[in-house]
Amino acid sequence: MTMMRHIPLALLLATPALAQDQAQDQAAPPGCTDVVTIQSEACYLRRVYSCPASLPDGYVVAGYDADGLALVTWARFDGVVTFSQPDGVGPGTTLSAEPDPFDLDILLQTGSDMHDFTMSVGGKGGGALRYFGATILPGTRELIDGRDLQVMQRTETFVNPEGESIVVSTTSLFDAELGLLLNGRLRRVDTGQIVQNRWPVDYIFPGEPGASAVTPAHDCPD
Repeated sequence: MTMMRHIPLALLLATPALAQDQAQDQAAPPGCTDVVTIQSEACYLRRVYSCPASLPDGYVVAGYDADGLALVTWARFDGVVTFSQPDGVGPGTTLSAEPDPFDLDILLQTGSDMHDFTMSVGGKGGGALRYFGATILPGTRELIDGRDLQVMQRTETFVNPEGESIVVSTTSLFDAELGLLLNGRLRRVDTGQIVQNRWPVDYIFPGEPGASAVTPAHDCPD
């Protein structure tokens, strides 16, 4: 697997497009075009961009919560997140391809895929985060806002830099038409507690009302 080239943050941060403010609507960053805006449960919104000059084999995804910009992620069409940055400006997290990253093609062809890889987290308190486990196709689909999405179920052990581990189960949704893999709900296996919920609710395409929104619409605090 080839590691992703470094993408200058200036590409995304030179304009207010990904600035952390309280604007209701923002244009796509320079060099990028809007693909879709996805409003989700638990007060979360994704703006999905195509930036072919910088990332020809995937999307740049900006995630917003009630406080503004929460996460900027570089995600390839093969389902691998190669780089992410909290707030678009903090220390980043980079995928190490060794020894066995997630493989979307194998999953779609065989119905299951094992993975074992690390994420290198920068900044104070950072280090190597290990993820190992498996993803399966349970044979179910979800119809969300007219989109027929394939359900994927991932169970994995997460080990932090201090060696502490936790087993989590993530229900993801794959939009084959867009080549977009969305994490939906993540639960702790030991308690069943949902620790992250980004389940999609509304797909908003360019030209439709709300396509340039950066304010989540569902389940937000008053």
